[in-house]
Amino acid sequence: MNALDRKIERVLEDLVEVYRYNLRMAEESLAAFRAQHHQHKRRLTALVIGFSKSTQGGHMAATAGPVTLTTVGQTVTARIVRYLDQNGQPMPSDFTPPLVSYSIDDKDGAIVKAVDNGDNTATITDVADGVATLTAKTKSAEGLDISASQTITVSNGTPPPPPTPVLTSIELGFE
Repeated sequence: MNALDRKIERVLEDLVEVYRYNLRMAEESLAAFRAQHHQHKRRLTALVIGFSKSTQGGHMAATAGPVTLTTVGQTVTARIVRYLDQNGQPMPSDFTPPLVSYSIDDKDGAIVKAVDNGDNTATITDVADGVATLTAKTKSAEGLDISASQTITVSNGTPPPPPTPVLTSIELGFE
């Protein structure tokens, strides 16, 4: 190998070393970028409505709906029992829930009376037999609309009305 070939070989070896160094720096930069920007930021995407029934000592723990009411005047409290992220997982313990508002499709209150308490709960009161749908709505931190609905069935066991009288005989009297 002549002197020129040795110089070319050294230059090429230096270029390979520079390339390896730059590749290592690029890989480290990419890893740092991914760690900083590609962490999955958990976002609120779903709600689960639950109901707790009133007891003499207060309220029982809320369980996910739907719910059935069986006595006129009976009340239950609706509340969000789970806030879920984009992967269907519960939000972390340091999550601050947004304000939730409630509405019911039984607008005239013929089946249930629903009162949004303004504290992320609603009080539902049994009025008469039927089925109604309670909807909870909120916005995520990103401004996305999020809602959930649950069915409320009212079955008070109201007896059927008495049968309609039917004429079965006629009595005639003579004077």
